[in-house]
Amino acid sequence: MSLYSDTLYNFENEKDEARFNNLIKDIRCPKCISGSLSSSNAPISEDLKFKIIDMINEGKSDQEIKDYVSLRFGAESLYLSLIHI
Repeated sequence: MSLYSDTLYNFENEKDEARFNNLIKDIRCPKCISGSLSSSNAPISEDLKFKIIDMINEGKSDQEIKDYVSLRFGAESLYLSLIHI
């Protein structure tokens, strides 16, 4: 039995997994704000991670996902949005 056989997040392919991992590095935790989703286990962060997976599976683009997060949690929820201000 492999240690990696049971994962919390399931993806249809490696490309979707890579997209997910990149997105959660670019999005702040809605609760703690100082860290990214990738570094947070807060319940709201876990919920948002599952929402991002759902959106990836629905065929949403990275920009559509970031737009959703920005509308839901504010522009400051995206690390890159601060560069464009």
